[in-house]
Amino acid sequence: MPLIPKDKIMIETDGPFLVPRLGVPRGFKERRNESCFLPMILNELAKCMDLSPDELAEYSTQNALSFFNISFKQ
Repeated sequence: MPLIPKDKIMIETDGPFLVPRLGVPRGFKERRNESCFLPMILNELAKCMDLSPDELAEYSTQNALSFFNISFKQ
């Protein structure tokens, strides 16, 4: 059983001073956490959850839309 259910996970940058340690290019260690790091976080988390990055991105997007009650009307 996964620790984080797929229907609850969201990927975001709410920790401005928690820069990822893995995969961040040199020189970024002293900077703030920024949205440009989300793909690195997504890839590592997808590995841990045994999902493809695309699958995890879809779960995260759908969960965020639901959580914030966002809908797109066509």
